[in-house]
Amino acid sequence: MKNSQLKRKKSDKQKVFFNTLFNAGGTIIDKLLFFLVNIMMTRYLTVQDFGEYTTSLGYATFFSTFCDIGINATLIRSLRLNKAKKDENVTNNLLIKSCLSIITYCIMAVSLYFTNYNETVINLTLLYGVVRVGNEFMNAFYAVQYAEEKFLRQSIINSSFSLIYAITTGLIIILNGNNFHFAISRMMIVIIYVTFLLIALLSRFNIKFDFLSFKDFSVQAFYFGLSKIFNNALNRINIVILSLITGSLYTGIFNNGYLFFHSIFFIPSNFSTVLLAYLYKISFKENPKKFQFAFDIYTKMLSIISFYIMIIFILYAEPIIKFIYGTRYLPSVPIVQIVALAIPALFNVSGIIITALDKQKFSAYIQGMACLINIAANIIFIKYFKAEGAAIATVLTYYVLNLMYNIFLVRYKYISMKSTTFVILKQCFIFLVVYELYFTFLIRYHIIYNIILITVIYVVLVFIFQIKKNDIRIMREIVGI
Repeated sequence: MKNSQLKRKKSDKQKVFFNTLFNAGGTIIDKLLFFLVNIMMTRYLTVQDFGEYTTSLGYATFFSTFCDIGINATLIRSLRLNKAKKDENVTNNLLIKSCLSIITYCIMAVSLYFTNYNETVINLTLLYGVVRVGNEFMNAFYAVQYAEEKFLRQSIINSSFSLIYAITTGLIIILNGNNFHFAISRMMIVIIYVTFLLIALLSRFNIKFDFLSFKDFSVQAFYFGLSKIFNNALNRINIVILSLITGSLYTGIFNNGYLFFHSIFFIPSNFSTVLLAYLYKISFKENPKKFQFAFDIYTKMLSIISFYIMIIFILYAEPIIKFIYGTRYLPSVPIVQIVALAIPALFNVSGIIITALDKQKFSAYIQGMACLINIAANIIFIKYFKAEGAAIATVLTYYVLNLMYNIFLVRYKYISMKSTTFVILKQCFIFLVVYELYFTFLIRYHIIYNIILITVIYVVLVFIFQIKKNDIRIMREIVGI
């Protein structure tokens, strides 16, 4: 009996590990291709044209989140916990998403005429609005894959979409196209993908409407929806506020710095997606230690990763910006360095633990408070510091959000923070040591040798202060060694 339980525990750990690996691998490919597209467009377009592109895409992205309002997260939950109603729940998802997409797009289109955007930005936003709505329908298909833990299949499909978009962008540049050609081509690609994915989805699920199922689905979606809306405001409202206060030029400068921060969202997101699918199968009342174990081990891993990325972004922001975007985007350097300070707060699983506990209501309230703080901070800091102000508001918001999550978990005795507190303090110490060594000794070396030395020193310090024998044992179990 004990042997079978041990094998099952190892199997669960390995499954979580490899699902995380597949999910992360696909997202890394997607992010690299997206970065490639952004680099090509940055170097091809003028600063003004690029500002118009980022403004229109950011505005459309902000509104597109209202096409979801948590129904994809609800679909994952419903498919995991109520497999008998899978057809009804898929139908509920598509029905609500269709209605919300039409309403949201109309509201976005009308709202454009109350902004100070020029005609080009307005027309581009209308095109990218279709693109973003299409992306949300693609996410409905991905939600089914997540619920079924088919992370490899989802990664392949999404990576192929990104690859086709990158190739198309390159062809448009070769043919001397403009902003509208980029927007129209992306819209056509999304439409084609949505059509095929919808056909694939309907071949596996039947359209079946049940009022009671619809009512239950809608109630569950409400708090997931609030979280989705608030999370979107946390991530995208800065660009909208910045463009409305300062115009398109500063938006492009901010975007090229903020993009580095936004591009690493996939790391905690992928960890969280796989972890959530696993924790949904566990009862907290029966297995509270599993929640504590998941919190401790994931927090340690994410802390080690996040502090390293923060160090790299802070120390090498200028050469990174020069290499990728050129010297005309040097004003983006302080944006990268400022938002890098928010990375440790971004890399946390507290919010996912709350969701796995089925306390989404409290998670929504916390995100709502953080959202209000974010909006106020953006308005105040952008007024005085422009693009840098938006970056400062981002850092402030994420630390407040993380603090509120942890206070909730500790107050209601779901999680103990003792182990995590020491992990964070040790990481801060490691960061300070590496930072001091860089400016005292390492800055004199060539950047390649410099990065290698920084990495080696960081890894050594992590092994000395963070890694224990038990951590090594757990990792060996996970990878099956």
